[in-house]
Amino acid sequence: MERNNTNFATPFAGEMEGRMEDNKIRLADPLPLGLIGLGMATVILSLYHAEIIFPSVVIAAVGIALGGLAQVIAGVFAFKQGSTFWGTGFLALGLFWWAQVFIWLNPLEVMDEADEMSMAFFMVLWGAFALFMLIGSLRQNVAVKFVFLTLTITFFALAFSDFMGMMLALQIAGYVGIVCGAAALYTAFALLLKSEHGREVMRLCEPGDAGNGKEVKKGE
Repeated sequence: MERNNTNFATPFAGEMEGRMEDNKIRLADPLPLGLIGLGMATVILSLYHAEIIFPSVVIAAVGIALGGLAQVIAGVFAFKQGSTFWGTGFLALGLFWWAQVFIWLNPLEVMDEADEMSMAFFMVLWGAFALFMLIGSLRQNVAVKFVFLTLTITFFALAFSDFMGMMLALQIAGYVGIVCGAAALYTAFALLLKSEHGREVMRLCEPGDAGNGKEVKKGE
């Protein structure tokens, strides 16, 4: 029997195939999600350090979900898009939050609770990480630079507080952390609006940008 090789493809099928091809190469920008996770978690924890709120399960929950999971997801997608800077930043900070919550809860109870000296060195290492991220961000917009600058100060202030046992340093870290978290949220919303409207709605101060709000292509 002769095989029927008739092609039943239609213009609609061709259009759908084209859309599927576009969907394969166009990936959403993970930066807003990662910065929202960083911003919200940092603000909540810093409110506690500044003695504005009391310690509660809210801090741990936000740390796991937004500080941890949201940033890990953003980091994975940033790596998929070929961004070593943002992939490393979000994944590392997301894992930092999970480690921080694990230290707080100490669920295994097979080791002693974290002492001030070990926490101080823990924060020094993360301060060094944030510092190198700040150096790496020098090619980014001013908003991103400010996020990593304040994050670096926050980590080192927390380390100083643990080394010296100074509540004042802890409160300073708290207030700087609130500013850092707010800056991360601002940057996230600015990028989100820029992506949707095709132009800069909230100033990011891009390198070489005179603030003329010129239009950009969606997804850039």
